[in-house]
Amino acid sequence: MISRLLQYKALALARFLALIFYSILSVSVKASATESGERVKAQFVYNFVNYVTWPDDAFVSEKSSIELCLFGQVGFEPYLRAFEGVLVGERALTIISTDRLEQIADGCHLLFVSEQQRVLLPRFWQQINYSYVLSVGEKSEFAEKGGIISIFRTKDRLRFDINISNAINNGLFLDSDLLSLARTIRRNTEEQ
Repeated sequence: MISRLLQYKALALARFLALIFYSILSVSVKASATESGERVKAQFVYNFVNYVTWPDDAFVSEKSSIELCLFGQVGFEPYLRAFEGVLVGERALTIISTDRLEQIADGCHLLFVSEQQRVLLPRFWQQINYSYVLSVGEKSEFAEKGGIISIFRTKDRLRFDINISNAINNGLFLDSDLLSLARTIRRNTEEQ
């Protein structure tokens, strides 16, 4: 069983790296930098799901899907939709897109918070069932303000930071392969 799990993780890592490499090489000359950046963000978000272990309590049943919620207008949503229904382990991936907090208040497994909705963060974390949620947002300070993963552009590429304290506080286990790809791994030094 452990060998099978290790093979799955190795395959997931290879797939993640291949998708990123392929996305960089396959962008046509005509495609804008924005479009290629949106494709890479979609691949990042999809692949984050492959490197997180949620406890059994995070799901209603053994057959429940992994819910990936997009809160606000997300430019890479069309590219992410290509992954809808794909199996991650033994669970199908379901994508929910909304501008209404009520639609995600019961929780998601991965929650991407758009730039427009980021201003709601101080009260946002208090209004949702935040246990077992991998929260992802844009801008480097997202992980410092309660989120887990921040995606942002450096001079030449997209990178991400991880706040490991927030992940642990939310009951999530992040695979060491994901941690090794992060630019920075942050820990909370004081209560937020």
